[in-house]
Amino acid sequence: MHSNFIQKVKFFLKDKKIFWTIIIGIVFWAIAFGIAYVQIFPLEKNLILHFNFNRQVDAIGSSSDVFWIIFGMAIIFVMDQLFSLALYFKEKMISYLISYSGTFFMFLGLFVIYYLSLAN
Repeated sequence: MHSNFIQKVKFFLKDKKIFWTIIIGIVFWAIAFGIAYVQIFPLEKNLILHFNFNRQVDAIGSSSDVFWIIFGMAIIFVMDQLFSLALYFKEKMISYLISYSGTFFMFLGLFVIYYLSLAN
C-alpha cells in the first residue's frame, strides 16, 4: 500500500499541468515570505494596517501577526494540493481546478503581503 501511494504521487507530479501549478504556487509563497521577512518582520513599531488572527482588518498591531498569514497560506496550499491528489485518479478536471485554485490563493496572499508592506 505504501509503494502504491508513492507511485500515485509520482504519476500525479509527472502531469505537467499539476507540476507547474505547484511550482508557481511555491514561488508565490517564497516571494510573499521574502517580502514579509525583509520589509515587515523587522519593524519594531506596530503595523499601520494588517489582518489580525480573527481575519479582521486592524489599524494597529504586531508584525508577528503577518507570520500567521504566511503560515495559513502554506497550510491551505498544501491542503488544496493533497485534495487535488485525492481526486486526480477519479476526476482530473476537478483535480486541476482545485490545484489551480490553490495557486490562485497563493497569488492573492502574495498581493496581501505586498500591499501590507506598502502600507507600512
